[in-house]
Amino acid sequence: MLDRTHTDEVKATLDYLFPDPEICTVCVNALADSIVAADAAGPDGWGITLTENMIRLNVGMIEVLTLHPDWIHIVLDSQRFPEAVRSDSEVELAFERSPGRKGVFSSVPVSVSCGFPAESAPKFLPLVRESHESLIRAAADTRRNPATQKGYSPAVVQYLCAALQRHFGHPKYYSDATTA
Repeated sequence: MLDRTHTDEVKATLDYLFPDPEICTVCVNALADSIVAADAAGPDGWGITLTENMIRLNVGMIEVLTLHPDWIHIVLDSQRFPEAVRSDSEVELAFERSPGRKGVFSSVPVSVSCGFPAESAPKFLPLVRESHESLIRAAADTRRNPATQKGYSPAVVQYLCAALQRHFGHPKYYSDATTA
């Protein structure tokens, strides 16, 4: 069984997700940047979940970034959507989950689902960063999904800090629980 408190589990999952070290580095940096944006938008409104076959960042009620084997799923703000991404055939887009509904996630009506192969991450992630960070701010205004705290995987943050030589913290609810 996966132990979400050990950084070697994070490393093993990342090695599985992205066998190419260059692609892995790009994706890990994007994940770290998204965590920093989420923490700035709402220090107790985000969480990160680790499984054997994915790493997911949730903000408020929605997933905002999920790293799958050789695939990136990122949620963007439709009001800041980069047109260069819309016309690329490598990208899968969804502007609504069902006809007539605003956004992919009803709690964040500006949400647009965007998916692309991990090998395209160096090309697409810089193009979508502003739209993604805007979406994170909008998602932080929703209440936190109760499952986010239960599924929180602290080793991901610990791994990212060590691997990238950057410092950022855990969500406030985790920090409060460990200092109480």
